[in-house]
Amino acid sequence: MSQTSRTLPRPLGQPAERGRRRVFRKARRRDPDFWTVVGLRVLLVAIFCALWQLAPDGVVPESAVGRPSSVASSFWSLLKSGALPTALGSTLLSVVYAMIIGAVLGIALGIFSSMPVGRWLLGPAISLLYAIPKVGLIAVFVILLGVERSSHVALVVSAVLFVYFYAIRQGIEEVNEDQLNALRGMGAGRLTVLRKLILPSAVPQLLGATRIALPLALTSEIFAELREPSIAGLGTLLADSSQSLNGAAASAVLIVTVLIAYGLDIVLNSRVKGFTELTGTGLQV
Repeated sequence: MSQTSRTLPRPLGQPAERGRRRVFRKARRRDPDFWTVVGLRVLLVAIFCALWQLAPDGVVPESAVGRPSSVASSFWSLLKSGALPTALGSTLLSVVYAMIIGAVLGIALGIFSSMPVGRWLLGPAISLLYAIPKVGLIAVFVILLGVERSSHVALVVSAVLFVYFYAIRQGIEEVNEDQLNALRGMGAGRLTVLRKLILPSAVPQLLGATRIALPLALTSEIFAELREPSIAGLGTLLADSSQSLNGAAASAVLIVTVLIAYGLDIVLNSRVKGFTELTGTGLQV
């Protein structure tokens, strides 16, 4: 085998590259600073829980938010009865539907609006629709779609659609002009340019948009369930706990929601960093 063939770079995603990424992750876990940060975060949570538990009722009303011990007991009761898993599954199902529809619509509208005719047709409409308070649309969607899951999904779609719209628009604006001119010079059509250049170049922006859109979708769905409790989701469970003056159960539902959003953020952030380390492109959001 010649010297040239031995020195050819491996394509992205080959086993050697994946191996380097695994080594990087293991090295980061062995980093003393990493465990110091984890320890400090656990300590802060422990201090917060201790202050919450010991706070006088006049400062932190137990009837409103409970205490860590009662919240843990309520969480176990909700988990054991199956109410929490059922509500969580129902809420996440609506979020998944809305994320898929919102991403597809947002990307399609963003690509269309980047064309001259699309910019002329959609420019003012997108600006006007983006300015509408989304929380006020739930009543409109209930009238149009009924008291069903579809009205909740429509509300969430109206919130996350614009995140993907502006993300793909940013990705299109940052496309390398030399590569674009080279493809056009070789006779590539619009679909080829879109598939070969624009969409791959916009992956960092779309990953960052997903990191923003997922917590937004989760909170929008819970708001919809609070406003119109048509399905047995986390919002409905939270509303029932609040109406029965069970502050501990309400706090347990809120904590579960926060932990889910935080976990999703960690996973998506790791994906964005992994893509950046693998390709050397994109911003770490």
